[in-house]
Amino acid sequence: MLKGWKMEKNNTYTGSLRELLRLSIPLMLTWISTTIMLLVDRLFLSHYSLEALGAAVNAGTIAWGFAYGFQVFAEMSQVVIAQYRGAGKLEKQTYPVWQMLWLVLFSALLYVPLAFYGGDVFFVKGSLQSQYFTWFLLFGPAFGLIGAGSAYFIGRGENRIVTIAAVFGNTVNVVLDYLMIFGIKGVLSPMGVKGAAIATGIGMSVQGLILLTLFLRRTNFKVLRFDMAEFRPCFRVGAPSSVFMMVELVGWGLFFSMMAKAGYVHLTVTSICHSLLPLLSCVGWGLQKAVSTITGNLIGAKKVEKIPSLLMRALALLCGHIAIVGLVLFVFPDLVMRVFQNKELSPELVELLRVGF
Repeated sequence: MLKGWKMEKNNTYTGSLRELLRLSIPLMLTWISTTIMLLVDRLFLSHYSLEALGAAVNAGTIAWGFAYGFQVFAEMSQVVIAQYRGAGKLEKQTYPVWQMLWLVLFSALLYVPLAFYGGDVFFVKGSLQSQYFTWFLLFGPAFGLIGAGSAYFIGRGENRIVTIAAVFGNTVNVVLDYLMIFGIKGVLSPMGVKGAAIATGIGMSVQGLILLTLFLRRTNFKVLRFDMAEFRPCFRVGAPSSVFMMVELVGWGLFFSMMAKAGYVHLTVTSICHSLLPLLSCVGWGLQKAVSTITGNLIGAKKVEKIPSLLMRALALLCGHIAIVGLVLFVFPDLVMRVFQNKELSPELVELLRVGF
């Protein structure tokens, strides 16, 4: 439990603004830690090669749709955990997590074939896009592992653990990104987009294994079998969010494919602009997870009348975030743009980026 966190008796929330902020802010930081992996990949690749950056954004967005959609599915089991907590059924909090962990184990049967054959279906065989897609999705089960572990701690309000695991995963990713993308003279050849995908996969795996280890230690390594009755509520809650996320990200990937056909300039501009989008969505993501957890808890405690006011508070916070980000990008586009700038950027591209931001 977070230090200083106060809840009503029977482990229920009240739906107040203070609770919403206390729960959502650590989750926002967790999202930032997760999306920084993608941002760091693209920052390094933008200085390695703009062609590599475009390939990573194009293939990475589609691959991220398949992987992160699974993570969202597993994470949404936090709602069921929160309902158990709100209803005082604390002994059942581990049941949804184990359903997700069994799903993670069997997900390799989907991700391995998708990794080896999907790249050639979506992209030209042997292309940079195909390479990135293949190596990224070989680590697909790690995303589900992160989702399952995060669900347990988020559902219990212990977000600090999730944040710490994300920081460790990102640290590994940053170090490996630099080494694998650019290489080490005389030791390791530059790997470009392949190195970026492998570095991200290892970073995500480290993050997932930390959460799994802490979960197993917390539950005294007690293994629960797969239970369809426990899986159904997780599926009902998680499937809609998972499908929505997959469709959105795959849609972005198809959009980048169209930009690639439109020309190098169009792809480069959209790739650089889109690289900031996951980072800027941290507030929306944190609020969504916090609202889901608190709502589940209130439902379990039979206090559904407090849900509408909770949603209005979250909406007000989100509108404030949109206004601030929009103002900053409108007034200071050059400051943001320079982060991605390298010697390959022509004056035409620089001007288009300014308009894009």
